[in-house]
Amino acid sequence: GPMTRNQIKTLSGSTRQAGPPSPATALPRIPATPAPDATAGMPVFPPSITPLFAPVRSSPSAGTGIRYRPSVWGNASVRFSSGGTDMSREIRMVVPFQEAPVDVDWETAVPADFDERELSKSPVKNAVFIDPPDSALKEKNYIRWERDFTDYLYRTQTVTLWKSPLFRTSSHPGESERDFRIRLSQIAREKRDNWTGTMRQKYASRISSLERRIRTAEDRLIREKEQAKHQKLESAVHIGSTLIGAFLGGKITSRSNLGRASTAARSVSRARRQSADVEIAEENLEELKQEFQELQTRFQEDLRAGEERFDALRESLESTDLRPKRTDISVRLVNFVWIPV
Repeated sequence: GPMTRNQIKTLSGSTRQAGPPSPATALPRIPATPAPDATAGMPVFPPSITPLFAPVRSSPSAGTGIRYRPSVWGNASVRFSSGGTDMSREIRMVVPFQEAPVDVDWETAVPADFDERELSKSPVKNAVFIDPPDSALKEKNYIRWERDFTDYLYRTQTVTLWKSPLFRTSSHPGESERDFRIRLSQIAREKRDNWTGTMRQKYASRISSLERRIRTAEDRLIREKEQAKHQKLESAVHIGSTLIGAFLGGKITSRSNLGRASTAARSVSRARRQSADVEIAEENLEELKQEFQELQTRFQEDLRAGEERFDALRESLESTDLRPKRTDISVRLVNFVWIPV
């Protein structure tokens, strides 16, 4: 059967020579950190348990070596399903052995930064080992730890789905909120472009009609001003002719002078009416320009409303946590693993 820890120590002690080790066989120096029961030789495991070694990410500093810490490695696949869309998440966790009675507590597990392809069956040279607990040498315990690993994943693993009420779409399983909003931004851009096109069509005919009316009003004002100018000049001529005729004719009350005066009076009256027409034309043009400005303001406000409405980065999303079924959890491996520290 497997050798006990004391038997291993006794066997190792009986083969060592007395006195300090020579430089060629001296053990690497371990930093001054707690390292309970660190030994130079790897403990012997029963044939049913194959210890694995995690990769060494960096070389130890001068004067130090690699110390292996006993841990349990768990590797599983968790499937999530929603609305016909499935996703699988690979879970790789490492949990160090603890003191009894809870020797392996998955609640203290941390994500492993390596996968099964990086595991090896051999340690690095000149490494020392922290003695594992006796429970690590019993095969039946790994069955229990696998069951506990499944329970842990069932309780803790979730996938958050995000839903956009405005755009009536949901995130894909495993899609983060940030990635979902980026995808929504493309949808929002298309919606915003459609909104802008609709607003332009809505206002195009009204803006075009007002522009035509403004041009017509401007042309009328020009004509009215020209007519008013001409009428004023004509009135001035008639008045001048009346005065000259009266001066040269000698009698202001003569028939010809009275005719000229009557014509001049009518001309002055027409000039006044023409001036009034100019004022009316100016007021009409000003009203049309004011109406055009108000229409442009409403158009811009509707465009800005579309910009704010179709803003995927500011929309309040709804979230739903998706949990796996027990049958969707597939544990591939729960095994002893040496973690280099």
